[in-house]
Amino acid sequence: MAPELQKQYSAVWVVTGEKYVPWGLASAASLHVLHPEWKLVWLVSDSAARRVQDLMPDFLRNRLEIRVAAESGESEKEASRRLKVQARRLVKGDFFQIDADIIFARSLDFDWTSVPTMAAAPNRETIGDFKEDPINGWAKGIFFTIGWRMPTPYFNTGFIFWKDLPEAHEFATQWERERSEFLLRTGHCIDQPAFNKVAGERGCVTVLDSRFNAPVITLPRLSKGASCYHYYAALGDETGINCTALARLAAKIESKEGDVFEEIRKFQLNPKPFVGWGAHEQQYWHAGQWRNYAERKLRVGWDHLKKKLKGA
Repeated sequence: MAPELQKQYSAVWVVTGEKYVPWGLASAASLHVLHPEWKLVWLVSDSAARRVQDLMPDFLRNRLEIRVAAESGESEKEASRRLKVQARRLVKGDFFQIDADIIFARSLDFDWTSVPTMAAAPNRETIGDFKEDPINGWAKGIFFTIGWRMPTPYFNTGFIFWKDLPEAHEFATQWERERSEFLLRTGHCIDQPAFNKVAGERGCVTVLDSRFNAPVITLPRLSKGASCYHYYAALGDETGINCTALARLAAKIESKEGDVFEEIRKFQLNPKPFVGWGAHEQQYWHAGQWRNYAERKLRVGWDHLKKKLKGA
């Protein structure tokens, strides 16, 4: 292991909704298999804490610290958004802040000691048909509407590395303040625009390669060589992740059947973001999963032929 990875970092997830628990456990378990010496911390609601205790694989029980941090009367969404911007204040030391819909395909091999304050990867949006939007048009529209200056680069907040330094704590404090301002002015409780406003003003966020935050559902070509597969599963379209490695690992955890550790090891020996044949054929194509692509083409073609013959 590289010297910079021998340090015992922490990894932090905010999981306040019960339905996200299997995904979050797949995320935490996949990181643990790669970096077993790192500490795992969850900031959760009461209901999520009960769910995780029920589903947690045995090999995580002495490694995953559960902290009930949601406040009485908060909705799951309110607690999630608040805790995401407060994580730097609530957890000591240098740590990775990770969304529950990220799984780890490869080691986080990078000299994290070289990061002065904090780090994140650029936000990679799509214009549809798995093609990239180079100008982040959706975010640009938000910044124009609210009257904020659009920063470059524009970061995704699904994977953030924080140093335990005054500058990082100051960033987090301003992030929380700007997020509250954003909510007041727009009615939308999202954290990424406020993070980027602060990043643009402070200029202290080290730019990571997209392999640390690859949006594999929308831009599957970025999965090649990526360490982190980000599925954007929390956007509400759960059908979009049914044929993914995240869904398979989460289902294995939820069923409490089989060897989860071995399933993750097999996945990481030959990482592929999608499974089976039910994903979009272009997802298989752009991810380089040629056998899955061919199987889908054959199955869909056969189904069409059967329907045609039946109607003849």
